Amino acid sequence: MQLIKKRILALSDRREAFELLKVFEALFTTQCLGSAGLAINGGGATTVKAGNAFSALVANVHVYKPAATVLTALPALPLVPTLQYQMWTFTIDGAGNLYTLPGAPALTLAGVQIPIVPESPVQAVIGSLVLYNGTAGAFTPNTTALDTALLVPAYNSTVGPFFPIPPL
Repeated sequence: MQLIKKRILALSDRREAFELLKVFEALFTTQCLGSAGLAINGGGATTVKAGNAFSALVANVHVYKPAATVLTALPALPLVPTLQYQMWTFTIDGAGNLYTLPGAPALTLAGVQIPIVPESPVQAVIGSLVLYNGTAGAFTPNTTALDTALLVPAYNSTVGPFFPIPPL
């Protein structure tokens, strides 16, 4: 890290170097340190839980959550129409508060929008849920069970730095 810091500070534009250095430092001081083992919170559940105990660094503050921690409920909107995909990202802040950030429904998996993590409060990404709705009706968050027939959920646990960058 010291070598990176020296090289960045050697840039002729000191302000630009400082801003770039802040980004690199944030990259390494905000991250999930172990797999949360995301999964459905039990048969017929509408929520996601951490199957494993996990810890994270959030702006260099260590936070810990035990196994079976239920992550926050999925935001009520958007509904996921039939034959579309949706992604939600789960995060944690330095006080241990959990957040669920929604993307937007998409017709293809390649079109899935990765939710952008806000800058405040600083949050580490725990993982995500990508859901394909193959049912005959819209998937309603917090109402439709995640193990409903023809729903295809993919639970992804993130380990290490993960910072989705908004498009320019």
